[in-house]
Amino acid sequence: MKGRAISLVASAAIAAGCMSLVMQSEWSGAAPPAQSPYPSGVFVSLGERDAWLAVRNDSARVSIAFTTTDPGLQDRILNQGIFVWFDPGGGESRAFGIRYPVAWSGSPTGLDAVPGQPGSVEGPGAGRPGDDLEVYSDAFRQHDRYAKADVPGLEVQVRRRADTLIYLLTVPLRGHGHDSYALDAAPGEVAGIGIETRDTRTTGESAGSILPFIVWRNVRLAARP
Repeated sequence: MKGRAISLVASAAIAAGCMSLVMQSEWSGAAPPAQSPYPSGVFVSLGERDAWLAVRNDSARVSIAFTTTDPGLQDRILNQGIFVWFDPGGGESRAFGIRYPVAWSGSPTGLDAVPGQPGSVEGPGAGRPGDDLEVYSDAFRQHDRYAKADVPGLEVQVRRRADTLIYLLTVPLRGHGHDSYALDAAPGEVAGIGIETRDTRTTGESAGSILPFIVWRNVRLAARP
């Protein structure tokens, strides 16, 4: 990645019984990525589409930072959103997931309209960028759409720095009540995390965005030092 002082981890272990790569989450002693303008932590290359992933957690929350410099993948994320899936048992079950963004207004947006950038619009009101997200359970079988402010414990945003698109998400490790959404895992356990885009193309997307993107990693959640 150009002009970025981000550590890349080249080595990974093979999870027992499968070919998923296991990466180690970092203990979050400071604010999680979704509360910072830009992510921090160790980024692991996902091996394709110029994309990287970092994961941090504390005793209550897990935060992921997904970045890409691939223009086609950026088009796909901005036009159709990106799914982040969680499997609390480790693997690829799509037990719980978030799709964001889903509320871009008008024609497909460009990078200059990414929330958090000068001149962009972000705030309450149907159809504005950054308002809504979708929460999925049981793969694609069940989902609900919410304004971001109406889902306690979830924090999500998309930002841009130079030619890099940055997606930040924080979710609780444990849920409290039937209306809560959480990973349902504890520090020290291994959970599956998947990054996925849709495989359909919308008007205005570039030819480079046609290919879908789907990558899974097993992540060992950090235990308190």
